Amino acid sequence: MGFPITALLMTLLTRIYLKSRNRQLYELSKSDIIGLLLLSVIAALPTYILGFMVFYRYAVPGTNLFQWASSATNSLGLNFDDPSLLLFTASVLIFLPQDVLMDHLLAITLAYNITKLLKAKGVAIP
Repeated sequence: MGFPITALLMTLLTRIYLKSRNRQLYELSKSDIIGLLLLSVIAALPTYILGFMVFYRYAVPGTNLFQWASSATNSLGLNFDDPSLLLFTASVLIFLPQDVLMDHLLAITLAYNITKLLKAKGVAIP
């Protein structure tokens, strides 16, 4: 349920960012890509929050899901006495490195390259 909200937020944040830098998506520098990467984390917050809320609802102590969360955090060398922190780590923090450093970076890089290609082919990009 959070993905459409995240997509809308990323679109809005990207447009605001590019307008403030007086750039187009096909004109990104390395610092712009880093800036958009940081904005992608903000845009993804609704997805992370909703995911945590659903996970928290169903991963109650004593369930298989809670046991999985506990073993997932333990495999990272983390041991929490607080169930909320354990569930937050297993449902949000464990996914951040891949999301940001692979998925978000790949999406930004693809958007940059696709718009650059379209521009080179003469396609008008608003």
